[in-house]
Amino acid sequence: MLLGTFAFVGLKVSGPDMRRTAEDFYAQHHLADLTLTSTLGLDRSDQQLINESKGVKKAEFGYFQDLVIKGKENSLRLFSKADELSTYELMSGKLPQKDSESALDYLYDGQYKIGQTIDFTPPKSKDSDLIKNHSFKIVGFVKSSEYVDKSDFGSTTVGTGKLNGYALVTKEAFDSDVYMIARLSYKNLQNISIFDSKYDSRLKTEQKNLENTFKNQPEKRLAALKIAPEKQINEAKSQIVEEENQLTQQENQLIAQKNQIGENASAQAIEQINAGQNQINDGKEKIAKAKAELAKQETALNQLKKPTYQIDNRKEGNPGYKTFLDDSTRIDSLSNIFPVVLFAIALLVSLTTMTRFVEEERGNLGLLKALGYSNRDIRKKFMVYGLVSSGLGALVGTIIGHTFLPIAVFNAYTASSTFSNLRLTFSPLWTIVAFAIAIACSLLPAYWVVRMELKEVPASLFLAKVPKAGSRILLERINFIWKRMSFTYKVTARNLFRYKKRMLMTIFGVAGCTALLVMGFGIRDSISGLSNKQFGQILHYDMITIEKNKVNDKEKEEIDKELASSEIENYLPIDFENLTKEASGKLEKQEVNLIATNRSDDLSKYISLKSRKNSQKIELNNSGAVLSEKFAELLDLKVGDSLILKDSENQSHKIKVAAITEMYMGHYIFMNQSVYQKVF
Repeated sequence: MLLGTFAFVGLKVSGPDMRRTAEDFYAQHHLADLTLTSTLGLDRSDQQLINESKGVKKAEFGYFQDLVIKGKENSLRLFSKADELSTYELMSGKLPQKDSESALDYLYDGQYKIGQTIDFTPPKSKDSDLIKNHSFKIVGFVKSSEYVDKSDFGSTTVGTGKLNGYALVTKEAFDSDVYMIARLSYKNLQNISIFDSKYDSRLKTEQKNLENTFKNQPEKRLAALKIAPEKQINEAKSQIVEEENQLTQQENQLIAQKNQIGENASAQAIEQINAGQNQINDGKEKIAKAKAELAKQETALNQLKKPTYQIDNRKEGNPGYKTFLDDSTRIDSLSNIFPVVLFAIALLVSLTTMTRFVEEERGNLGLLKALGYSNRDIRKKFMVYGLVSSGLGALVGTIIGHTFLPIAVFNAYTASSTFSNLRLTFSPLWTIVAFAIAIACSLLPAYWVVRMELKEVPASLFLAKVPKAGSRILLERINFIWKRMSFTYKVTARNLFRYKKRMLMTIFGVAGCTALLVMGFGIRDSISGLSNKQFGQILHYDMITIEKNKVNDKEKEEIDKELASSEIENYLPIDFENLTKEASGKLEKQEVNLIATNRSDDLSKYISLKSRKNSQKIELNNSGAVLSEKFAELLDLKVGDSLILKDSENQSHKIKVAAITEMYMGHYIFMNQSVYQKVF
């Protein structure tokens, strides 16, 4: 009973305890409900839209920039210090007060010390540099409420493409006319558990409303950005026209002077005319250069892309948030399996124990019955025994189940998270249920066994129980087996078939414990085997490198030189896109990697596309795209169906499913160049 109650209560409260711990941490640091970022930052018009949005309780704006630590490959995201939303827990030292001070991710405590200076490498482009200085004095170490996974900080466009942590600086450390991030909290989301379905539904509604608010903002921002440059270009055009008119007048005057003096002009006059002509030619050359420069500026202005607005809820914008929630719900599922086996074993043990106990008290039963005690009074003795023993076991099991097991589970599941102290809670519901099951597993066998014995008269109860009449067991009927068994085995077989309760207790007990043990090892080996299969049998490449949008000739030459080096065995040019599938129903927003190539035959050297069910090889063709299996399952897609995905510019693209390929980690879409050009 102790073990059954321990496992039942412990697993039942572990998930809620983990969620309560996370909820308290997020509430303490006022984690934002939604975050909004833009590729061009958030100007005053964006801020006004946010502040005027209905239901917004608090909107806080801030800055951030990704930088690489000087001399290292580690990339950190520098955030401006938040005052009210998504605040930080100070682990040691103090928060930055000056623009030259910084507080680092607490995971770097040990690599750096308070008082030490940390230097960052400035971005290559000065236009993208938002930091006034790139050297900071470390004054403390902090824990973020927006990053709760020790190994997942998201991606970046600097360094290796992967963020390795964060740092905190003051707003004064940034030099930018626009904010980079907005954090929002909503009135109708207050005082609701963040793990309640009501919170999710309301949050999705608010997120959709904000998306609708910013639906036309990219076009407006782009138009606003073009106003000043277009004005300058138009003014420059007018100035060029004016200068051209002046040159034309000067040239006409020069021609008139030349005609007037005729052939008898003096050398000095001719020299003056030639000098004037040279000035006019120089002016024309300058105007031509100005026109060419102006044409470049116009081209660059016309090539400006609309800004992209990214609106994320907690699950989408907080690495580790959803993982921690999923882990806690998995424990809830385990609580419906393990305790069942343990309670079943406890029931069999109780049945066997009470049967033997009643048989030992058989004479006393007859005496009490002969003295006139009712069957009900006689049963009380055994019922009280069962009640006390099961109650004590349930009590001890409940106590350690509320304490030791949740801590052990929490430590196991949160080894990669930043949550440190589990908040233990008491669950009256599961305590009552555990006691009820434990007592039932003890009282019901006691009642049934005593009831069967009390059917006999006192005289027969005074006598020892007559052994069961000997009968041939099943094995005796199978001659070729029974004849070959030794005497010891025959006795063992007879005892097994004679004492069926003990046999069942042994079989189910050993089977149940073995099943749990094998299941545990099976889950471990299955999960660990997925990565080996993914990166050993499916994905064969070592790295995907992505060119930035604008690559100059020098950078292109460096890339080609690197690709041609002896260190690279082979490579395949591809088109790579990060796409998203909008959330719908219970499905959260999904990110998917699109890979397209015009060399479909060579793709198999890097990625094996095949069906998991029959291992049939899949070829890219013009009928559509190949989806990874898990992604297709989440969206309930089959071959021939279509789906709509959005790119980084929030443009929708319809894609037809031509095949579904085996894939265990991440979401992927593969297509040839012909399909890619049709879709995009």
